[in-house]
Amino acid sequence: MRILIVEENYIIGEAISTFLRDQDSAELVAAFSLSSAIELIRSHKPFDLIVLGLNLPDINGLDGLRVLLRKPSACPIAILAGNLPLRFTKEAMALGAVGFLPKTLNMTSFVNAMKLMIAGEIYLPFEWMQQAATHPLSVLTERELAALSRICQGKSNKQIARELDLQEVTIKLHVRNMCSKIGAQNRTHAAMLARNSNIF
Repeated sequence: MRILIVEENYIIGEAISTFLRDQDSAELVAAFSLSSAIELIRSHKPFDLIVLGLNLPDINGLDGLRVLLRKPSACPIAILAGNLPLRFTKEAMALGAVGFLPKTLNMTSFVNAMKLMIAGEIYLPFEWMQQAATHPLSVLTERELAALSRICQGKSNKQIARELDLQEVTIKLHVRNMCSKIGAQNRTHAAMLARNSNIF
């Protein structure tokens, strides 16, 4: 398997690389910025999986995922992070990520998870699944969560529609459904409930 790990932390990249050297037919290529990752994708033979960190020096958050997914040579992409809030994980999966790899995962589990995703499966840690299932906002869909996160940022329905590439009337429907599900009187009340739940 050929893995591209895009992570600003050199120590983490080296730790994974060292472990993979002991695995049969495993090859790891490391990049420390999105721009260098894109260059490697262009110049190397195809990768089986990209493991993408979220705190790169030239791009932040999920924007790197969006950029890589638009590339014609895109392969499965997993998110690598220390402690990823539910909202970010759900939004990453909605965008097209194939899994979430915590930096605290032991190396054996890390490699097994990567093999699983290369085989076409989705990987999410058991602890994350438990948290998501019991969270008070777990009843919301991916789009409703995406809208709620932007409401918490003070954005209007028009701004949210533009960011999510949807019609404003669709956002209004998502907001109405979201408020109904969580018992919010309006979008301001929904934002207050979301902040109190520590999901964002």
